[in-house]
Amino acid sequence: MAAAVCLARTGLGAQQGVDDLGHRVVGPCRDRAPRQILRNRRQAEVVLLQGLGHREASWGAGVELVPGGLGTGIGGGLILHGRPYNGSFGAAGEIGHLIVRAGGALCSCGRRGCVGAYAGRRTMAAAARAMVVAGRSTDLFEIQRDEAKERPTSKVWARALAEEDDLSTQLFDAAVDAIAVGVGSVVNLLDVSQVVVGGAMADKLGQALADRIFEAARPWMLHPNPDLTFVVSALGDDAGVVGAVSLARAAVIGG
Repeated sequence: MAAAVCLARTGLGAQQGVDDLGHRVVGPCRDRAPRQILRNRRQAEVVLLQGLGHREASWGAGVELVPGGLGTGIGGGLILHGRPYNGSFGAAGEIGHLIVRAGGALCSCGRRGCVGAYAGRRTMAAAARAMVVAGRSTDLFEIQRDEAKERPTSKVWARALAEEDDLSTQLFDAAVDAIAVGVGSVVNLLDVSQVVVGGAMADKLGQALADRIFEAARPWMLHPNPDLTFVVSALGDDAGVVGAVSLARAAVIGG
């Protein structure tokens, strides 16, 4: 006879900030309270986490800055003195919404010039489509069809870059530059010792991507730690799942 299983906690990752009680998402989706909704549906306590901070804090010793999910968008998290730093209202680590160009490209948040307005698969794909309409040529969408994908995934982008597609390379270069400016500014402000690059693109491109961001960020860093390192997340694209589970587990153990 199979043993009964009782679900004690559910971990939930959020793309935006989470308030200091872990109840509610803050930011453009601030009116949503997924914790209460899921608790009512699952009949179990729900633990919310934001960005990559909790994910790497438990599994990536020494991490101090995580400009996280270089994937659909740009997420992030901060680990300061070995502990996740969530800020006064739970919204710390919004690296994707650092302004890198005043009055620049329109971001999904409604502001202009954010890192996320230039980086992330969704943003780059939209730019590629607009440029195709304007007359530019690219193999990106042909590769997407060849890979049988509904959208340009990280695998599609990685292949386009490997095949030296001009437009894909141009858009990716702009994304790396925007991330580098943002990360360089954070290094100047917080004097971190390590930057961890995560997300699906990092999964596909590996340490070479972290090295490239490091080199692009050098001109923007004033007095970085001589031992500063840029590394790819050991958890890869599974960081969100592992982080949510580890936070839920910690909540059970801690009561």
